[in-house]
Amino acid sequence: MMLVDCIACNNRQGGAGRHHTFYNEMRVDPAERHLRTVVTSGALLSTEDRKQIATIMFGTFNANALFITNRAIAALHSSGRTTGVVVHVGFSTAVVVPVHEACVPTDSVVTLPFAGVDITNNLVNILAERGLNLTSTAEREWMDAVKKEFCYVAEDFER
Repeated sequence: MMLVDCIACNNRQGGAGRHHTFYNEMRVDPAERHLRTVVTSGALLSTEDRKQIATIMFGTFNANALFITNRAIAALHSSGRTTGVVVHVGFSTAVVVPVHEACVPTDSVVTLPFAGVDITNNLVNILAERGLNLTSTAEREWMDAVKKEFCYVAEDFER
């Protein structure tokens, strides 16, 4: 079974992103008989976009089997749950997706206009206030790597 994330496979590319993902990154042919393809998508992916994904996967790549699932539902299933709240923090936006019994009430999905780059900028500002100015691209990339390595969401903020 293959798992393909639609972030890397923008529909507007007409399958070019998927081609690169399958053949260059995963080094597989999606038409191979034993392969089953799972495509994860964002919470607000339209039915039309899902149809376009299916058309590309079956028409262009001759996929044998295809399952398109919501990324938040897949995340919960991977932890053995069907109900919960999934927060996806990307580079420029964060998405909060409530899931109840493996269903997403789409009117409850919230997209926030801040995310990873804002956290990195905040950390750079904190260091600047303490006299350490990170101005070059390499220094900002270092700060981003530090953030990814050491920053996390605490389960118990009071501890």
